Amino acid sequence: MRIGNKNPIYIEHNFTTFQKYFRYHLGTHKNINCLILIDAFINDNYLDEVKLIINNSNFKYIEIIYYNSDENIKTIFEIIKIWDILDKNNFNRDDLIICVGGGTISDLGGFAASTFKRGLKVINIPTTLLSMVDAGIGGKNGINFNNNKNEIGTYYFPLFTFIYPEFLNTLSEIDILSGYGEIIKYGLLINKESVNEIIKSDPRKVPNTQLIRKSIQYKHHIIKIDPLEKNRRKILNLGHTFGHAFESYRLSQNLQTPHGICVAWGLQYSLKFSEKVLNFSPYWSQKVIDWLQTWYGKPPVIDFDELLTFLIRDKKNLDEKISFILLYEIGKPKIHKFTIEEIKQLYSSIVF
Repeated sequence: MRIGNKNPIYIEHNFTTFQKYFRYHLGTHKNINCLILIDAFINDNYLDEVKLIINNSNFKYIEIIYYNSDENIKTIFEIIKIWDILDKNNFNRDDLIICVGGGTISDLGGFAASTFKRGLKVINIPTTLLSMVDAGIGGKNGINFNNNKNEIGTYYFPLFTFIYPEFLNTLSEIDILSGYGEIIKYGLLINKESVNEIIKSDPRKVPNTQLIRKSIQYKHHIIKIDPLEKNRRKILNLGHTFGHAFESYRLSQNLQTPHGICVAWGLQYSLKFSEKVLNFSPYWSQKVIDWLQTWYGKPPVIDFDELLTFLIRDKKNLDEKISFILLYEIGKPKIHKFTIEEIKQLYSSIVF
């Protein structure tokens, strides 16, 4: 299945089709340099699929970097290592980086490609649920800096994205849960039927392809309207203002928490803020919060002043106010700006 015309996303259950899409987008006669960034687990457990990526007559030179994916690799030091490989092997703007892994790898590869010689080609092959529905699509690339999540980044879209749901069959339970943190966010942005479908699911188990596709189609639709996040695309940050603050705070404590788990915590605050500020339905708020707390627990209790350090660094902030995405109702989001004092009062008034 193909989603979109420019920078398309392909969802396929047969990995051999990757080579067809590769030839379609890059042709059959070019001899190009290729750097592959790959999750070591995928390399070890999906050898046949990896061979279909590597065995390509288009490549005149190929280098592979293997990663044990976690947030610790998203640093400027790792980017410099990649730039050094590209430079020493004379990569130019016709050459290619292929990212095979979760969001950390697509962040690394996308950022390196977007900045080296003002842009190499990129292909994303996301292998986690989170990266399939969120991090690996949409063109955002970022690295962490001074304990702040994605503090330095670019918008740079891959040539195409290839999604192979079979990769999810070996994904850990915690990583599937993390992906569902983004899927329930999409449900809240789409409609009540989507929310009901999701909360009937067991988020420890791989979702059906239809649920994955619906999330991707919604994000792709929003990005087509607003690719550089000037306005409408900001609604995709529902749950992320507090979510990123929780994630960055825990990074500062040398605690890694999967992104989708932090989003699930942030969504609980978004729903409560929506109740208090926009009269969002208490029934729906509690219904979704009950589901979130069943699987993700209550948000961590953190002193507001400690959390504020990370809230004020959020990339969505403008005019010395902090932006939140709230809901009038399910499917009707609103970008709302708060003063620090307003957030403190709301935050202090909420007890889970």
